[in-house]
Amino acid sequence: MKPMSRYAPSPFRPDRSSPGSLDGHAPRFPAAVMRPGALALVVGAVSLVLAGCHHATRASDDADAQPPAQVQGAVVARHLEPKRIQAQAIIVADPRHVSHVASTEAQSIMAVSVRVGDTVRRGQLLVQLAEDPQAKAAYQQSVIELASARSTMLREEALVRGGVEPRVNADQAQTQYQLAAAQERAAKAALSQMEANTHLCAPMSGVVVRVSATVGQVTTPGADLVTIADPRFLMARLQIEPQDLARVQTGQDVVLHAPGSRGSFEARITRVAATLDPKTQLGEADAALPSSPAFLGIGRFLVADITVGQEDSLVVPSSALVHRDDGDKVYRVSGGKAMAVSVRPRGRYGDLVALTGNLAPGQEVVTTGSYELSDGAPITVTAASPSGR
Repeated sequence: MKPMSRYAPSPFRPDRSSPGSLDGHAPRFPAAVMRPGALALVVGAVSLVLAGCHHATRASDDADAQPPAQVQGAVVARHLEPKRIQAQAIIVADPRHVSHVASTEAQSIMAVSVRVGDTVRRGQLLVQLAEDPQAKAAYQQSVIELASARSTMLREEALVRGGVEPRVNADQAQTQYQLAAAQERAAKAALSQMEANTHLCAPMSGVVVRVSATVGQVTTPGADLVTIADPRFLMARLQIEPQDLARVQTGQDVVLHAPGSRGSFEARITRVAATLDPKTQLGEADAALPSSPAFLGIGRFLVADITVGQEDSLVVPSSALVHRDDGDKVYRVSGGKAMAVSVRPRGRYGDLVALTGNLAPGQEVVTTGSYELSDGAPITVTAASPSGR
């Protein structure tokens, strides 16, 4: 190999007199040599990066420059919501306006003239019992004896007036007549009592609500055969679930309505049973009706909503509630922005809706224009209601 000259240019230390030197001093490393194609790629990449940064900055500036949406709002309010439980109810007669028909003796039932639901008048025959033939025969015999005694008395009076017989005979005949008249009155009273015991009639006008009498049955003295109620005085008998019975008290308000009907009427609890009904295993309570609606009848089934207290809840206008795919929301106004808050509706009160969620009384929510909003969107509230209405 040919030895390198002391003064020959080194490939790692260029000649000091090369055109790339400055002030006659060569750079420490040789100048980088780049091919024209590589240089063009570098320049293009830098241009794309700069263009992207410029576009992102411009988009951010456009978003910041977007005008706030014009909306209306309302203030979240506190509302005392009635707390209710539901029970089944049946219309029954007020026991203070009910009459029970029973027999006083053990007698056979010959006929039953009414059914449940019939309207009866005072004095109308309900049940016919077997009559006592002896009472009727005794009365008939007393009538015959009274007529005979009267005839004898009149004849003796005529004989006395004609001087045929002494006065004593007429006096004896008159005494016999008086005795026969007393026996006839006693027999008639016994017959009337027998008829009263065998002809059981309605003691009052009303509606038949119960019939336990059947033809051929031998009655038990004092046992009810027919029950009549005055339809002007009704009450609701409520059947309450065991877990709710302790919350029901006398004086509580009740709203009654027929299933599928929009109409309703109010009542008030007057009695609460202390124990469960052994047959149904349900609690029992009575609610007095201030007036009996014309459409109600004994035996009709109703639904009862019993107010057992009050519950504090938050309400907003129903227009503030927005239905999204991920649930119901309202937009709370915070720092000029609409912040989405997930809520759960609980009930409606006119144009207000009660709900639960991360809200507090006094906070403002969007009521108009909320469906066009997104979480964090800039807004300007043009009108607000301090009452939440």
